[in-house]
Amino acid sequence: MRIAVCDDNSIELANIKKWIKNYSQIHLESDIKDIICFTSSLQMWFEIQENDIADIYILDVDIPKMNGFELAEKIRKRKSASIIIFLTAHTELAYKGYQYQAFRYVRKLNLEKELTEALDSGIAYLKEKRKVISIQHYSDCFQLLYEEIMYVNCYSHQLKIHTESFGIISEKRSLRELFKDLNDDRFQYIDRSCFVNLDFVIAIDKNGVTLKDGQKLSVSRRLFPSVKSSVIRSWTP
Repeated sequence: MRIAVCDDNSIELANIKKWIKNYSQIHLESDIKDIICFTSSLQMWFEIQENDIADIYILDVDIPKMNGFELAEKIRKRKSASIIIFLTAHTELAYKGYQYQAFRYVRKLNLEKELTEALDSGIAYLKEKRKVISIQHYSDCFQLLYEEIMYVNCYSHQLKIHTESFGIISEKRSLRELFKDLNDDRFQYIDRSCFVNLDFVIAIDKNGVTLKDGQKLSVSRRLFPSVKSSVIRSWTP
């Protein structure tokens, strides 16, 4: 588990890093291997573009040049499955954080208690999300993270797995077999030949669903009510 923290106050940043180190020593099961700290949101964003630097991002809201909300929006577009935790002294801004699918909103005045709960829940959530499935792609066999699967469809009698990082992967199983083998509530049929990972859905309307990369997928009229309900539930923190 890797954690990246951004706070323009170097003293507070050092205290947060020290606290997370203590947390990792007490909670060995958290498996925290790296804590990367930034006083500049622009520098953090530069590093994110170069490398996949963290699983959990802890962002101060009130950062100059690019505030925590703006940075979170960029992170969401690049790596949708990451956990984002906002830090602030301004509790009146809490509601805004959920526009960026914030996992938690931690008040600096109650940092130790609230960040403990946030990390406990965030790490457990990621471990649950990071299931893998074995994929047979031509002569290759490998493990694919569930969180990489955007949607799966059947086209010209061929199963196509559309992934976030690896493009389109063909698979020998039928659509029904793969859906059954995945056995996870984040996957939802949107028509008879396609199911989608709800974690990637950012909008739903009468024309279908919109994914985080801008792709639009149609939803059958029969399934639309259940898909809409599932999407809304998936957005609830």
